[in-house]
Amino acid sequence: MINKTKELVAAGHALAKDLHCAESAALVRELATQLDVQRVRADTLATKLRQGAAQ
Repeated sequence: MINKTKELVAAGHALAKDLHCAESAALVRELATQLDVQRVRADTLATKLRQGAAQ
Protein backbone atom coordinates (compact mmCIF):
# COMPACT_ATOMS: atom_id res chain seq x y z
CA MET A 1 0.00 0.00 0.00
CA ILE A 2 2.78 2.43 0.89
CA ASN A 3 4.57 1.84 -2.43
CA LYS A 4 1.36 2.46 -4.38
CA THR A 5 0.77 5.69 -2.46
CA LYS A 6 4.32 6.85 -3.14
CA GLU A 7 3.83 6.02 -6.83
CA LEU A 8 0.61 8.06 -6.92
CA VAL A 9 2.31 11.02 -5.24
CA ALA A 10 5.20 10.90 -7.71
CA ALA A 11 2.82 10.52 -10.67
CA GLY A 12 0.74 13.47 -9.48
CA HIS A 13 3.76 15.74 -9.22
CA ALA A 14 5.04 14.57 -12.62
CA LEU A 15 1.63 15.19 -14.21
CA ALA A 16 1.45 18.66 -12.68
CA LYS A 17 4.75 19.54 -14.37
CA ASP A 18 3.39 18.44 -17.77
CA LEU A 19 0.00 20.16 -17.57
CA HIS A 20 -0.27 23.40 -19.52
CA CYS A 21 -3.19 24.83 -17.59
CA ALA A 22 -1.78 26.46 -14.45
CA GLU A 23 -4.96 25.90 -12.44
CA SER A 24 -5.10 22.20 -13.27
CA ALA A 25 -1.40 21.78 -12.54
CA ALA A 26 -1.81 23.52 -9.18
CA LEU A 27 -4.76 21.29 -8.29
CA VAL A 28 -2.91 18.08 -9.17
CA ARG A 29 0.18 19.29 -7.29
CA GLU A 30 -1.90 20.07 -4.18
CA LEU A 31 -3.68 16.71 -4.35
CA ALA A 32 -0.35 14.87 -4.59
CA THR A 33 1.08 16.88 -1.70
CA GLN A 34 -1.94 16.24 0.51
CA LEU A 35 -1.84 12.53 -0.32
CA ASP A 36 1.79 12.45 0.77
CA VAL A 37 0.95 14.32 3.99
CA GLN A 38 -1.82 11.84 4.80
CA ARG A 39 0.51 8.90 4.13
CA VAL A 40 3.06 10.29 6.59
CA ARG A 41 0.29 10.90 9.13
CA ALA A 42 -1.00 7.35 8.74
CA ASP A 43 2.52 5.91 9.07
CA THR A 44 3.08 7.94 12.25
CA LEU A 45 -0.20 6.84 13.79
CA ALA A 46 0.47 3.20 12.88
CA THR A 47 3.88 3.38 14.55
CA LYS A 48 2.36 4.85 17.71
CA LEU A 49 -0.28 2.12 17.78
CA ARG A 50 2.36 -0.61 17.39
CA GLN A 51 4.45 0.94 20.16
CA GLY A 52 1.41 1.14 22.43
CA ALA A 53 0.48 -2.47 21.74
CA ALA A 54 4.03 -3.61 22.50
CA GLN A 55 3.93 -2.10 26.00
